[in-house]
Amino acid sequence: MRILGVMSGSSLDGLDLVSVIYKEGPILNWELEAYETIDVPSDICDALRKITNQVAFEIADTESRYSKYVAKVINKFVEKLPGQPDCAAVHGHTVLHLPNIQTSWQLLNGGMCAALTGMDILCDFRNADMSFGGQGTPMAVIADRDLFPGYDYYINMGGIANISLRHNNDWKAYDIAPCNQVSNHYAAKKGYSFDENGQLACLGKTNTSLLNALLNEDFIKCKPPKSIDNSWIKNYWIPLIDTFNIGIEDVLKTYNTFLIKIIKSQITENSGKFLFTGGGAKNSYFMDRFRKEMGDTFECPLFSENIVDYKESILMSYMAYLRINNRSNFIANATGASCNVVGGAWYSAQKS
Repeated sequence: MRILGVMSGSSLDGLDLVSVIYKEGPILNWELEAYETIDVPSDICDALRKITNQVAFEIADTESRYSKYVAKVINKFVEKLPGQPDCAAVHGHTVLHLPNIQTSWQLLNGGMCAALTGMDILCDFRNADMSFGGQGTPMAVIADRDLFPGYDYYINMGGIANISLRHNNDWKAYDIAPCNQVSNHYAAKKGYSFDENGQLACLGKTNTSLLNALLNEDFIKCKPPKSIDNSWIKNYWIPLIDTFNIGIEDVLKTYNTFLIKIIKSQITENSGKFLFTGGGAKNSYFMDRFRKEMGDTFECPLFSENIVDYKESILMSYMAYLRINNRSNFIANATGASCNVVGGAWYSAQKS
């Protein structure tokens, strides 16, 4: 099977597309056939950033424009492939993620995408798990287990940092803390889209008061399973940081220190092998500090850059592969749900 995976994260730094080939056998074989990142137009990015402040008509307009753009990008990507995909899995843009009321909203008109691409579209993966009491996230643990074996800790440094780990043959996964959404927000105040290689953070000083406030925040101290809503970052987390009224470089240096400490606190063994992915994994300043903090007993090998950049899109493709084959694509032990589920809405492109 050839299945596309399409991912646009909370940091809105581009639409990541992959084509993955799956071959059944005694073990599942898969191959990353093609990959590409496409910028999302600034007007659509602006609308998505303001989505929680829009009225119903504006939300519908934003969803329509975003969905048409996703379909257009998929069509161009497919033209470069040697064969027609069986389907595409599209994450959509997270508007709200509210485990307390068992719902998550990934903005996308799946039916429109199916009609405009002429292929089946799978989306809205999280809500089935959440209906059974799960967090609906992180989804990555299923790919960590099946597609990337051999590591003890899987840490994705995206808009939100999350972790997957195996403990006594059980898998756990949860959001750790806001990540690139925060660093990108403050880098933008200096005219940068992100803090490349920590060039701003390395100029600052760690502010102990801010660091302690972050480390002692209720969500950070809460035990998993747990997950983060983007609006919480915008409306609570960043305003909390702003109350300290310190320089941008100091904020970024302190936040790097915070992430290192909070990730280190998740480690349950005296040694281990890490797989870091996501945009934050390419921040050499952060990674050098993390390695130094952890010492020689921890392995953090350099992984293929294609995997670092496109792991979440590969995950989306794999979620669809499992959905189509009626296999569980959520791990209840990791999400906190009462049972494993086969999640995902399926929009057919067939015409009568």
